[in-house]
Amino acid sequence: MKHSSKLLAAAALGAALAVTTPDASAQGIVSGNSRRMAATLNLGGSAYFTGVGGGGFRLTPEFHLAFGGRGMAGPAIGVGLDLLIPGFGIGAFGRFAYNFQPLDGVAFFVTPYGGLTAGGIFNEAFAAFYLGFHFGGEVRFIFADRFFLTVRPLGFSIPIYVGDAGGVNFGYDGALGFGATF
Repeated sequence: MKHSSKLLAAAALGAALAVTTPDASAQGIVSGNSRRMAATLNLGGSAYFTGVGGGGFRLTPEFHLAFGGRGMAGPAIGVGLDLLIPGFGIGAFGRFAYNFQPLDGVAFFVTPYGGLTAGGIFNEAFAAFYLGFHFGGEVRFIFADRFFLTVRPLGFSIPIYVGDAGGVNFGYDGALGFGATF
């Protein structure tokens, strides 16, 4: 009887240590990111409140290069395309971002950004070209130093249209994305 209680106590202590002490493979999943380049595909939507109005679905492939700090942390530049539906819209953009890592050793980044975009929107009602500004913030979760998820809860754009639907617009952009670092 005494032997079995000691064996049971040792098993319980071993199980508690195994649960509370992460092993090397678990630490690799959430460890700090060491790669500086990233490619992202964002899926989201936009709603415009002034000027042309409307909104729609967005598909946005992007490429980023971090040039400071370690890994993705620090300042970064990015380029991408903005594909808009309904109708057809396409834009190209450049952006500057700064990746803050609020928890050391964990690949969780808060990324405010700002940039310029230019493109055109073409549908049954009108055709317009635009030059605009965009700014906002994203949260990025990087897994296994390679893959990541992006959430953009705050994104704003101010396109200035020329053509059939000239004027200034203000819009909200939200997105979810996934990508890889390399």
